[in-house]
Amino acid sequence: LSGIDIGYVRHGLLELAMGEGDLPELALRRDWQRAAGLGAELVSAVDLRKLEPQLSTELPGALLFSEEAHVSARALARALSQAAAVA
Repeated sequence: LSGIDIGYVRHGLLELAMGEGDLPELALRRDWQRAAGLGAELVSAVDLRKLEPQLSTELPGALLFSEEAHVSARALARALSQAAAVA
């Protein structure tokens, strides 16, 4: 409606396991996400380093939400304001 680029990008999201004890919780979250029809996968420490080489080598893994996206909050507010003004 407004023609403003809101900066939509889909880069995915990693939820990091800070220790081995976090991995079972991430597995439960993955199962919940999948049951809800959303994509999520556990990523091993080796694969995590391939995705984000600058992360600590001590991280045991992560949960990857590959479909996650975000927008620029400032641009979205401006677009909504302009769209509302003409509605």
